[in-house]
Amino acid sequence: MTASPIFGVPRELPRGPHRLSRDEVRESQRLRLLSACVEVIAQRGFAAATTAAIARHAGVSPRTFYDHFEDKLAGLLAAYDLFSQDIFTTMVAALQADDDIELIMDRTVTAYLTTWRENPTAAKAFLIEMESAGPVARRRRRDANVVFAAGIRAVHERVRENDPNLGELSFASFRAVVHGMRELTRDALETGPPEALMGIKGDVVGWLRLVLRGLPPTPYVRPQAPDPGSAG
Repeated sequence: MTASPIFGVPRELPRGPHRLSRDEVRESQRLRLLSACVEVIAQRGFAAATTAAIARHAGVSPRTFYDHFEDKLAGLLAAYDLFSQDIFTTMVAALQADDDIELIMDRTVTAYLTTWRENPTAAKAFLIEMESAGPVARRRRRDANVVFAAGIRAVHERVRENDPNLGELSFASFRAVVHGMRELTRDALETGPPEALMGIKGDVVGWLRLVLRGLPPTPYVRPQAPDPGSAG
């Protein structure tokens, strides 16, 4: 079984009698199963992945799999939750590292792309295969995106206090930022190797610059359509 950067290296369980507690054994099994879910789904695709293959990859019995998860979707979602928390923590640190919007954008995009580049198996499972995992998986991802968007909005509002050139943005704008970064990253992964991900950094930062700087804080006036009866 390949060690996953997401879950670390699960403790190898000794054969025969041992002094590990039941909780230690279960934690090792769970981490191995989470890693195996990601790896098998990334390799085979969600539809073709089976719980038997996941259990075999983790080095446990199928019965042990069902002691932890109801099905392969439950395993995938548990792995996604853990990974989302990790990447969220990384991005929040990048977002809060400075009060200059240009540096914040550069550091945030760098942290985001680096995380996916260093976890190519997770990138395949979470950015690509979750599309085919059904509405529950897509809803879980939307929920995570809302959390990311809220974090970006909080930092944007903090920076705006000292930068009057930043326009006020709707929450939908921040959601668009999260969705846009994900889609650009997914497209890059589907058309090239993970090692080349940083090649899109310039384009992503340029797009973010347009979105996050916003329009000047002036009231929006709806354009008036010309009166057809006034022509000629």
